[in-house]
Amino acid sequence: MVREILVGCCGFPVKRERYFEVLRGVELQNTFYRLVKEESLKKLRESAPGAFISIKAPMGITHRWPSPVYRRAGYGKDSSYLSQLGAFRETEAVRSLTETLIKWLEAAGARAVLFQTPASFKQTEENLSRAVEYFRRFRERLRERGLKVIVA
Repeated sequence: MVREILVGCCGFPVKRERYFEVLRGVELQNTFYRLVKEESLKKLRESAPGAFISIKAPMGITHRWPSPVYRRAGYGKDSSYLSQLGAFRETEAVRSLTETLIKWLEAAGARAVLFQTPASFKQTEENLSRAVEYFRRFRERLRERGLKVIVA
């Protein structure tokens, strides 16, 4: 049984005030491409009480360097750091981005998070094992923080 259907957009096609007069849900996609400030997410939450906010996980968790999507991102140029990014790997870079994501979820009052994998993330035993382990740790961190978030 469906309790409620929420309609929203990816980002804001009009001013936020107008947007939330008409729609209650929004997916924040800029979080995929760049590291946003927690303060801006807190302001969004305060300006849209009761809104269903979904955050797109940072590409550094899912996409290996040198994916073309990194052209727009502010991940710097340190090759030792960049080589640790993506594919749900257990690296310091991915752990740090996961902590950033959790802080974003808290700041925005988000109720869902979306992970987008690249086409290169094939269904292999290694990739599946890494993803399953990543999501096990991620859900554990959410529980530790008392967050109830839909993971998609």
